[in-house]
Amino acid sequence: MIKSIFKLSTIQVGLLLILMPFVFAFLDGMISLISILSNFTSEIPLFEIAIYSLHIFFLIWIWSVCVTINARTLKIKNKLFKICFFIYLSFRFFDFLFSLNFEIFKKDWPLENEIIYLVEFIALFYGTTALISYIYMSVFTGKIISKMSINKPSSFIDKFPKFFFIMAFPVGITLFQSRIQDFLKENQLFGLENSSNRRRNDFQQKPQEKVEDKVIVKNEVIDKEDPTRFMPK
Repeated sequence: MIKSIFKLSTIQVGLLLILMPFVFAFLDGMISLISILSNFTSEIPLFEIAIYSLHIFFLIWIWSVCVTINARTLKIKNKLFKICFFIYLSFRFFDFLFSLNFEIFKKDWPLENEIIYLVEFIALFYGTTALISYIYMSVFTGKIISKMSINKPSSFIDKFPKFFFIMAFPVGITLFQSRIQDFLKENQLFGLENSSNRRRNDFQQKPQEKVEDKVIVKNEVIDKEDPTRFMPK
């Protein structure tokens, strides 16, 4: 999966993250219009699914950077990042479930005031923890990206804190996609490599193949010679 993600160009990632909500919103509007004209009710929350899919793509992207790539190269400790990651992932999952407006969420449950206050406190505490987790994940991802040294001149993006762009989702992924690609190519990770390295490997392999072909041809010529050529006449 990581190879498929980082094979996408910056433009492809930007279009995917920016256009997906608009496309799903358009489809949702068309379905609503059709349902009005044909007395058909559709309860498929396309827009909510699109937003949730964007967050899943974001989480897969930062997990690939902070865990998968980090484990292969930088080896920076990320135990707290993993904890924050799963807290935020679970928060997004429950938020998606609430957005579906199931009947169980619409039903009025007869609860005492103490229980209501407790539930509100837990929800507030959980939401605050998820927000703090999101901030920490952005800071840690920015730290990992800062450690990825590439043989290219610095740009104006390097003068700003990288976690700021990560928090401004989906701007960060679009800006740093090419940097991650260059880092993977320079380190020849996950099947990605620079074109110069590919040409060098081809140049090293071709002479070897020619030598092997010559040896095979020479052996065939020797085998075809008269076996009695060294016998006394």
